[in-house]
Amino acid sequence: MTNQQEVVLCGDGRCDSPGHSAQYCTYTFMDALTEKVVDFKVVSCTQVSSSNTMEIKGFKDALRTIEENGVKVSTISTDRHPQIVKEVRGNAELLREKWVSIVHHVTNRHEWPGNRYFHKCPHKPLDEAVQRGELWLKPGSVAHNSLVKTVTDKQLLKDLDHLTECVHTTTLEVYHSMYLKYLPKRTHFGYDVMVHASMLAALDHNNNVNKEQAVYQDGESVGEPKFKIAWSKVHKTFRAKPAVMTEKDYSYLTAMMEDVLSSDYDPNQAVDMSFNQRHIMVPQVTLSRSQIILQSFQHSRFK
Repeated sequence: MTNQQEVVLCGDGRCDSPGHSAQYCTYTFMDALTEKVVDFKVVSCTQVSSSNTMEIKGFKDALRTIEENGVKVSTISTDRHPQIVKEVRGNAELLREKWVSIVHHVTNRHEWPGNRYFHKCPHKPLDEAVQRGELWLKPGSVAHNSLVKTVTDKQLLKDLDHLTECVHTTTLEVYHSMYLKYLPKRTHFGYDVMVHASMLAALDHNNNVNKEQAVYQDGESVGEPKFKIAWSKVHKTFRAKPAVMTEKDYSYLTAMMEDVLSSDYDPNQAVDMSFNQRHIMVPQVTLSRSQIILQSFQHSRFK
C-alpha cells in the first residue's frame, strides 16, 4: 500500500456490548480496493474518559499507525459517528447542488439559475419525442412536494458534506459478522484476548476475502459455476445470484504452526499457563507446547 499514490479506507468501530456500557471498542480500517483489513485498534474504556469516546480514539490511533507506515490515505469512508464526522468534515457544496437539482430534472426543467457551481443537467439535450414519452412530475403536485421534502431534508443535506466519494462499508460490516465467531458479544474477554483474537479474525478474513465462485465438481455440469436462486422483492421473480463461493482456505494456519514448531523451544516442553488463567480462552491445565498448538488449530477452524 505504501507504493500507491492514493489509498481509500473504510473504517468502523465495533463494541463488545450494545448500549453505552461497552468495555471494549475495536476500530478497524479496511482497504476499499482489496477489501482486506489494514489495521485495527482495541480500546478499553479505562483508557478514555467514557465509553462514548472509545471509537474516536481507536479511529485516530489506527489512522496514525497507518500513516506513520508511509501509506498515503486520500479518502476515508465511515459511519455517522458525530465525533468522527467532526474530525473528517469537508466542503461538498458541488455535491449538494447536484443532489438538489433532482427536483428540477423530474419536472422536465434542465437549466436553472442561482447555484454557485451546478446550473444545468449534465445529460445531452432531450428531443421532443423523449420529452413526450417520459412521465414528468408536475411542479406543486403531491408527488413532487413529497420529493422536494425528502431531497431538501436538513439532516440529509448536512450528511452530504461527508459523502463526496460515495464509498461504502458493506464488506466491513460482513467482516464484523464473521468477527463474532472469534469474539462473541455475550462472553467477556480480557484485553489481551481481544487483541489476539482480533488478529486471528483479520488473518481469516484477509486470506479468504477474494474467494472465487464455486463450480460443479462432477455430473453433467462439471466445471460450470454454481448459482443461488433467490426471490427478488423488487422484480417479483426468482433470480440467479453468484452467491455460492469456494470453501474457506485455512492453509495459512499450517504455516503459522510450522513457524512455532520450528522454533528453538522443545515441542514436548511443558508450558505453564497458570499466570493467565483468568481468560477463558487459555487452557486451564498444563499442556505440552504441541498439544496447545493442536488445540488452537482445532478451535480456529471456524466456518
